[in-house]
Amino acid sequence: MTFDYLHTLTVIKQCHDNDPALRDRHNLTAWSKTAALAQLQAHGLAIAAVVIDQLSHQFSQVLEITARLNQTPGNQPPCDELMQIFNRYYCWLSRQGEGLSALEIQQNWENWLPDSDPTDLCSGHRDASDDNISEGRHDDPGFLTLNRYIDDIVTFARQNSYQDPLPDDAFIDHWSNAIKKLCLLAERLKVSLPVKLKTTLQQAAALYPIVTSGATNLFIAAPDPEAAKHWFDYQQEYHARQDQLLNLERVMNWSERFYRHLLHQVPVLPIPWPVRDRETPDEDNSDTDSHPIMFL
Repeated sequence: MTFDYLHTLTVIKQCHDNDPALRDRHNLTAWSKTAALAQLQAHGLAIAAVVIDQLSHQFSQVLEITARLNQTPGNQPPCDELMQIFNRYYCWLSRQGEGLSALEIQQNWENWLPDSDPTDLCSGHRDASDDNISEGRHDDPGFLTLNRYIDDIVTFARQNSYQDPLPDDAFIDHWSNAIKKLCLLAERLKVSLPVKLKTTLQQAAALYPIVTSGATNLFIAAPDPEAAKHWFDYQQEYHARQDQLLNLERVMNWSERFYRHLLHQVPVLPIPWPVRDRETPDEDNSDTDSHPIMFL
């Protein structure tokens, strides 16, 4: 089973366009982040038990939200698709066991020692799991191109007033600094000596929550290109919106492949993630989690 994260976010955006309820969108997006994390961890040694518990807690919530959204005219097709996504995902999750405790994850990582050529960790950023990623997502853009995509994303996020919600400058800076640091670490992993390798891997893993959550929030906030297709501006807004979504997709696909490859090479690598008992926009609108509860 492959959980298509970007496709799920696109379906959630379709529901939001018909019924812009911030709380429902936030909770569905929060579920998607946790679901993507579990699938990523499954490429390693095992899923963290706290992540499985979180997904189990969210089960009834996401179904209730989908049933409520289904009452809005025009939402039936995307809601049907969401139900199919949930059913496939939880069938897969039920076969993953109970997961590993935080202590087991920490001990496995502490006991791990580099024993292979560090250049294997970044060579191609591709493993067998990439065969399930949609066609056209295999090419790695490279360091300079990635940085250009990130700069374009940041420019749009700062200037476009049609985003919903509007990201503030602190959030944009937090995300752009993290994703650019991840790009640097990816380059460093190609040349790291074994004595530095474990530290570099830890630094890369620690960026996952910020990189993934930030890009997700920008993707959800990005305005619909089709809504601006017939504006009298020579389609400048239309193309700008298209480019923003495309650049975010490129960056998110790159980071997904990067982390999958790391876990394929180092299955015990712990991927931290903030977990709450509840996901509500009142507690944290930006989902940047200044006080996260980490696995380690």
